[in-house]
Amino acid sequence: YNFDFRLWNFTSNPPSNQDPRLEKNYAEYLKGFCYDPENTKTTLPMDPGSHRSFDSHYYVNLKKHKALFYSDSQLLSNGTKFARETVDELLDTVKFLQEFAVSMQRLNAIDVKTGSDGGIRKRCCFVN
Repeated sequence: YNFDFRLWNFTSNPPSNQDPRLEKNYAEYLKGFCYDPENTKTTLPMDPGSHRSFDSHYYVNLKKHKALFYSDSQLLSNGTKFARETVDELLDTVKFLQEFAVSMQRLNAIDVKTGSDGGIRKRCCFVN
């Protein structure tokens, strides 16, 4: 997933080419890794500070305007009151883990195709 447009080409009015919703220090951190907009090989953790743990820290970062993905930042800026309240609830790790368990149960109920009927995509945006 590309997020570099949030750093370099967010608007057509320089010098404000950076997404103003992105926390400035975090944006500078990202630019340190993504200095070449043509580089599509660099990978970064979605959840700096907690990327090796399965917890609610991603939502802490989201509230601090350190969301890597534009769609996630929209939850707070253009999302509904329900979306903002949901993010607030998921700041609590216990609540996050409970909600994650429920979402996995729901995902299981949608009859995922397996074996020769289904497959794992090598690249998400393309069918193998």
